[in-house]
Amino acid sequence: ESASDGVHMICYSQGGLICRGILESYPTNIHTFVSLSSPQAGQYGDTEYLKYLFPNYTKEHLYLVFYTKAGQDVSVGGYWNDPYHQELYNLYGTFLPFLNNGSNPAFKSNFLKVQRLVLIG
Repeated sequence: ESASDGVHMICYSQGGLICRGILESYPTNIHTFVSLSSPQAGQYGDTEYLKYLFPNYTKEHLYLVFYTKAGQDVSVGGYWNDPYHQELYNLYGTFLPFLNNGSNPAFKSNFLKVQRLVLIG
């Protein structure tokens, strides 16, 4: 509020999702939102991070972990978006489906207040 010209929000990776959540959930004075390499549509794929955490699972089987109440407590679980299990994504997802479903009209209104949007990666 005290920055009459607005503020610039530059967010990286998972932080981009957190910033988007803040931006959509609260009326803010954000002028520019820059999201760098953030999985705004969710994540579905094998990465070194996931292979380290879940060495016995592949992306085709991680939904068995992430689409549970306990799996949503693992950071990537909140934005895991398996295209082959969308019903479970919508049933168990607690973060990304919440932002994406548009059930709160204020989310869209808050997001549209941003004057400049930059999505990279």
